[in-house]
Amino acid sequence: MKKTATEYRRSLSEEEVHEGKIMIMKDALKFFPKPFRAFSVKAGGKKYELAVEAIDCRCRGEAEPHQHFWLPLKEARAAITWQRGAHVILRKDKDAGYILSNA
Repeated sequence: MKKTATEYRRSLSEEEVHEGKIMIMKDALKFFPKPFRAFSVKAGGKKYELAVEAIDCRCRGEAEPHQHFWLPLKEARAAITWQRGAHVILRKDKDAGYILSNA
């Protein structure tokens, strides 16, 4: 994962590919609108309305509840290479909101 002021990059894991969503690391949350707030993502010439989801989790045990953050891509994933190890970029764009592409 790599985040700059204008882009979020990630190599897809097997779980992300299987689930159809991109994991958003906690330190990259400020790059996106708040969870559950829809925003525009352009991919392959089409525009999609997506939202980061916050999922409650206890994978560290009952004593350490926390959240994982995901961006479900729905049909937008058909516009990019969607396989384990593929590099994806979400880039902020003043006109489109965000642009999803492969590296």
